[in-house]
Amino acid sequence: MQTEAASSVPWELIGTAATSVLGVVALWLKRARNTHVRDEIEQDQKILANLHEQSAMRAVLQESIDARVRQIAASADRASRARRDPFGVGLAIFLLTLAVAFGWWAAQGGWWLLLLLPGAFFGLLGLVGLYQDGRKVLRDGKGNEITEPRASRKERAARF
Repeated sequence: MQTEAASSVPWELIGTAATSVLGVVALWLKRARNTHVRDEIEQDQKILANLHEQSAMRAVLQESIDARVRQIAASADRASRARRDPFGVGLAIFLLTLAVAFGWWAAQGGWWLLLLLPGAFFGLLGLVGLYQDGRKVLRDGKGNEITEPRASRKERAARF
């Protein structure tokens, strides 16, 4: 028997409020992350405008600003060309659906329990496939991910 106080808790209202708060926080975090670099560039431009023409740091600061602007432009270009592999995502969803169906049949008991092994296998394949093909990355004509060669330690150290 439920008490009157426990049944009067407005769970739907609490759930709606919590979802709204989480959505606002997520939007705020995304906006803060995207504008951080641009705000730094703007501040550096103000500092650059206040430096003397003969200052030795003027060229260093200008190169830093230029490098960050190039980085923003390159990431925007990459984001516009990035895509998912629709065939891979469809296959992953099919495998996950198959895994759920096998799990449901296995829950019926009896000989159906043998379906747990292929169901787990299909579920694992579906999760891996969804991870690989569901991400937005640069892809070739066949849908394979294009990876850039990794820079050596010396090259990475030279950047800094």
